[in-house]
Amino acid sequence: MKIIKFRVSLIILCSIIFCKLSFAQKAFVNPISEGADPWVIKTDSCYYFCSTVWVSDVVVWKSKKLTDYGIRRFVWSPPTSGWNKTDIWAPELHYIQGKWYIFYSACNGEYDYVNGNQVWKNQRSGVLECLSQDPTSASWVDKGMLYTGDDIDNWSGTVDDNIWAIDPTPLEMNGKLYCIWSGWDSTANVLNNGFTQQNLYIAEMKNPYTMKTNRVKIAEPTYPWEIGQVQRVNEGPEVLRHGYYIYVIYSGPDYWTIEYKMGQLSIPMNADPMNPNNWTKKSVPVFQGTDQVYSVGHGSMTTSPDGTENWLLYRSKQYPTGGWERDIRLQRFTWNQDGSPNFGVPSPAGTILNVPSGEFDFDNVQINEFSDKFNDSSRHWDNWVYYGWESDIKVLSEMLWLGCGYRDLNAGEKVLLRGYDWKDFTLETDISIVEGSKDAGVIFRVIELAFGKYSLKGYYIGLDVENDKIYLARMDGNNKTILTEVTMQINLNFWYHLKVETDSSNIKIYVDNEIKIEFNDSQNTFGMVGLRVDETTTAFDNFQIVSKNLVGIKSENYPENFNLKQNYPNPFNNSTIIYYQIYETDNVSLNLYDISGHLIEELINETKPSGNYQLRFSSDELASGLYLYRLESEGKTIVKKMMLLK
Repeated sequence: MKIIKFRVSLIILCSIIFCKLSFAQKAFVNPISEGADPWVIKTDSCYYFCSTVWVSDVVVWKSKKLTDYGIRRFVWSPPTSGWNKTDIWAPELHYIQGKWYIFYSACNGEYDYVNGNQVWKNQRSGVLECLSQDPTSASWVDKGMLYTGDDIDNWSGTVDDNIWAIDPTPLEMNGKLYCIWSGWDSTANVLNNGFTQQNLYIAEMKNPYTMKTNRVKIAEPTYPWEIGQVQRVNEGPEVLRHGYYIYVIYSGPDYWTIEYKMGQLSIPMNADPMNPNNWTKKSVPVFQGTDQVYSVGHGSMTTSPDGTENWLLYRSKQYPTGGWERDIRLQRFTWNQDGSPNFGVPSPAGTILNVPSGEFDFDNVQINEFSDKFNDSSRHWDNWVYYGWESDIKVLSEMLWLGCGYRDLNAGEKVLLRGYDWKDFTLETDISIVEGSKDAGVIFRVIELAFGKYSLKGYYIGLDVENDKIYLARMDGNNKTILTEVTMQINLNFWYHLKVETDSSNIKIYVDNEIKIEFNDSQNTFGMVGLRVDETTTAFDNFQIVSKNLVGIKSENYPENFNLKQNYPNPFNNSTIIYYQIYETDNVSLNLYDISGHLIEELINETKPSGNYQLRFSSDELASGLYLYRLESEGKTIVKKMMLLK
């Protein structure tokens, strides 16, 4: 749909003081994202998350935080034909034998239909291999289908003589490599309205993409909690090591109902995993929903940034009724006296939780301004934290689009500028509602945000195309309260330029430099800023926010302290800005080093007078990774870390 760029000026002018982020550093609320079957793996310096965009393209995210997926990159798209052309499920990223691999499930697009229900009878499992040491790169190759049946010596390599298999995950044990997955007894059993029993199987592997043996069944649904109204299911196996045991945490039964829970298998570290008798299944679930948390399962386990805490990343349902509207949540867990995991009770959505230990060490940067013209589609939306369905956000034609997918969830999709709090500010952006029945606009002074329609505390300025008005609302995490509104004709496919002026509790909203709303409210004094839509498809462009001054930094040119600040943005892709302060006129040296301390580039080596400075650094020739930058002047030295992600 072509957009007519007709501009009416709606401006938000704020004389605001930038404030260091406090709430977002120390606490978070669930859910943190949308989707199902979450996967995370931790390295020495960061976390990698792996998922799909609407069960198709595989994406890898990179972040320093568990509570923020970070920067997303598309790494692999399914072929247009073949056994794995569609229905890409539950990808997992693993580092095995010096290389990155993604284990996943897929289908050839051929289905059966029983009583009108589609049956995924041809789901099989496969492996991707990364040709680079950077798993966020596009250097991935398809290594083919895994054999998951009972006659490996006579397998033709096709779907027809292989057996249904999903959720593959590797297990390295006693010097050997294995694969564990959820599978059917036979090639197709669709008598029960298209469903059949799912068991857990294991096989030894020759290498990370080739099976060595036939499968062995190590678990099947036998306990009452594993048997649903329709299905008997053991699926989503994930490996967890602790003490003298290896645990496999799995899920079942009916994954679209509130009955979904997590169970546990265990095996001694030195036992043979191919012997089913060596596996012990716990008779009761180890993690289950409540009357406020509807269904939990398919979790992924990791540790906090400083390694002192254990965390479970899992999926839950948004509603108690059947369906596929799922979200992703974080839960800290501990260990029982016998060494097994104690996942506790899931916290209701909106509960304020402490961030993982060490996450608050990543200080937020104090900056004077930020702008994004969305003119680099390769960066996607690197500077923004997104809360919504992944299919509902795009950077296209040098614009950011929200609500552009086909997922009819009405989740109040929103993006928040990552890592900064603003108190009073000048915020401007262009907005065009392309289609839909409600509104779109700007959110500010936001705290306690999560995935969900009203899951934030803060203010919202909405352009209401349904009722032809502009309004100022306050959200409390569960509801939206309209504080004031005025009539204003809002047209589809027209562009509006927004501007707001605040002075402490005073908020003024202008349309084309003509004041339309003035309101006083002091309930929220600072927080994040961003963009939001509600049941509309909307394009945003030319976002800019400018602070009046910075807390803790003198406005004059003579700072009291020699200082080096965190680069912005961090992590960064193409370029970043380094801010520093010099107290006395002196020779200034600013150098870049790799993580081993080897000099990469001399950025500055000259005499400078006292003052505040900034340097834009471009990273075109550097590989992704962690770097150090060091400021030397006045006989003092400060060193900071920066993360480059490409």
